Amino acid sequence: MIFGGVKLGVHFGIRIRPGGQAGLSTPKDLLYSKPMFWPIATPLAIFAILLAVIFSQTEKGSYALDPQDAGAGKQKGRGVFEPHNKNYLEFAKLIIGLGSASIGALALFFYRNDTPPHVLQQRIGWPLMFFVASTIYGVAFIGVLMWRYEQYCHTSDSYTRPWYVLVLATACSMSICY
Repeated sequence: MIFGGVKLGVHFGIRIRPGGQAGLSTPKDLLYSKPMFWPIATPLAIFAILLAVIFSQTEKGSYALDPQDAGAGKQKGRGVFEPHNKNYLEFAKLIIGLGSASIGALALFFYRNDTPPHVLQQRIGWPLMFFVASTIYGVAFIGVLMWRYEQYCHTSDSYTRPWYVLVLATACSMSICY
């Protein structure tokens, strides 16, 4: 759009209208604007590719969460996953904390530099979206793992291939995106 001889466009969610009025862009404008499409699509593509690859490489059937429970009686080895579960959750909490702190540090750095919004979008689009994705995948990993372990404690054959693949893909996506 040309206004007063100056080309105006969408920059970081704000659209300048004729007459100098600013308004929020639609989510579609933000998603399909050149600087923001790939930073959003790449973490989603990483998750989708990991999901497909892991699913194609695993066998059908149910999986044992307790290491000593694999191929044994239903009650043998119950509860030995809890120390591993604690380590997994601590790692996810570390990634979530680091990702959240990195988001805040990026925002504070560019806020203090008085950077124009269009430059801000171009410079922090990639790292910001990867930190956001690692945080989202970390929260999803914790939620799905805890939910599936709770279900597994009640019914040992409930941890099936799709759930195993989902837990593993969210954990790997969290690690890769950070």
